[in-house]
Amino acid sequence: MLAIEVEFLLGRAQLSPPGRVRDVEWPPHPVRLFYALVDALYSTPDGSSTQSERRALLALERQPPPHVFAATDAHRRVAPEVYVPTNDVAAHDVHRVSKKVQAVRVAITKVEQAQRRLQEAHNDSERQKAAKAAERAHKRLLETLEALDNYLQRTTRQKAPDLLTHKERKLRSFPVVVPSQPTVLYLWPEWQPDDELRATLAALCARVVRLGHSSSMVACRVVDEEKVAQYRDDPQFRCWQPTTEQRTQVWLRVPTQGLLQELTALTDTERAMEGRILPTGMHPYRQEVAVAEGEREPVRSVLSGYWISLCRVDGPWLPACCAPEVAEAVRRALLAHAPEPIPSVLSGHRPDGSPLDQPHLAVLPLPWVGHRHADGALRGVALVLPQQAQHAVPALETALQRWLDRGNGAAPLRMGRLGVWLLERSPAWTTLQTLDPWTWVRPARRWVTVTPIALDRNPGKLFSPVTAQRERAWQEAEATVRAACQRIGLPEPADVTLDSFGFVPAVRPARDFAPFPRRNGPGRFRRVLLHARLIFPCPVEGPVVLGAGRYQGLGLCMPEGERHS
Repeated sequence: MLAIEVEFLLGRAQLSPPGRVRDVEWPPHPVRLFYALVDALYSTPDGSSTQSERRALLALERQPPPHVFAATDAHRRVAPEVYVPTNDVAAHDVHRVSKKVQAVRVAITKVEQAQRRLQEAHNDSERQKAAKAAERAHKRLLETLEALDNYLQRTTRQKAPDLLTHKERKLRSFPVVVPSQPTVLYLWPEWQPDDELRATLAALCARVVRLGHSSSMVACRVVDEEKVAQYRDDPQFRCWQPTTEQRTQVWLRVPTQGLLQELTALTDTERAMEGRILPTGMHPYRQEVAVAEGEREPVRSVLSGYWISLCRVDGPWLPACCAPEVAEAVRRALLAHAPEPIPSVLSGHRPDGSPLDQPHLAVLPLPWVGHRHADGALRGVALVLPQQAQHAVPALETALQRWLDRGNGAAPLRMGRLGVWLLERSPAWTTLQTLDPWTWVRPARRWVTVTPIALDRNPGKLFSPVTAQRERAWQEAEATVRAACQRIGLPEPADVTLDSFGFVPAVRPARDFAPFPRRNGPGRFRRVLLHARLIFPCPVEGPVVLGAGRYQGLGLCMPEGERHS
């Protein structure tokens, strides 16, 4: 076993995901620790590294992804956006400078070749030709150097006044995450390094000063089994475990074999100018769920399969009561871009057009609810495939990619009178918890609806003035909800509470939702919509989506007490 503890000395961490400088990530991805150790590898006064330290990092990158223990409660703090002056390097076009530097190097190579030919000349004629070629190459080198010098001086003169007066500034934000416990533990439970390798890694950890941004100062150390046991027993920490399952809560960036060599190669000037996103690998993770002695393992719903989150990046503000219309528009767009023949699990219909009586793709608009500052607006959409529909993943990914390509990465969603949205695929490491799968699938006993359940059967007159008739209708509604839970593979709830209003902040009352289904036809009748609070006899793992509208965003539940934004 090897365990490395990282302590954030300032109690906060500035960890922005690649390409998303306004967001933060939590927990810190394992590859960040490897980056920090590589930085420590070359942090000696002369910039050198020892063979033993390199061997230690090569051994580390060959290990499977580690377990990550991080604080359960971590909130994002966003400082006001500010305009900051650009650095001196930004005064020049790095690509032009790179080209001119490359031209200088080519000219130097030609001078060396000409001098070599001059030395190897066998007679006066060859010697004269080689001398003229060397003179031309030397002249060309001087011209190239002069062109580079003139360009640097010219651009500096043009932009220096703006730099000095702060006229040329860029908008910057500095978001940080503040965990309840400022330590993170990375654990390789199956790795048994020898004493020499462990001591070498401990020495490298002692030289680590930051994780992520330079303001995220840390103390890093190798710890023993006793310390690991404290993390396991502390309820303030959650454990993220690597998994091989297709359906996961999060994907973390992890070290991969050959990463040390790639990072070492990036010290070359030209390659460093190409971009600031460092090489990495991705691996699926799941949160470890503690099961008390004598308690059953969490039960999964039939929809706990493949999950894709789409984030609304532009378009009108829409309340949760528009969820069915948004879901219908998303399904139409996906089917319009799906490869032929369209799998039944995506369309929800058999080839003859009749409804599919098996679980299929659910389109779930996701509202921001459950927090005292929540506004109930839809933040995005989740595409969820059932457990037994992994064969349809390629078709779904193809349809989604075609749709995204149509808008150059932002899929246009036309919803008629509701307007037009632009949707982007939300990264697996999203920090917007409304779009985080874990917000909706976290194992829990208590679940509450955020959109009302469309009852499969008409319970009767719920608000009849006749007491017996009214009580009979509510009992029938409760029985229908219990049956809906069993229909998606969950145990019968121990307690069901129904109401026309929601049970968590920002949830819209059932009366605010349009009649479902919107179109009447043979065998189609308007469903009764009700909110519910469910208490199960054992932990249940979502997504929990109940009722006749479960594939169109109605009946979506969340674990009660989950705070998200």
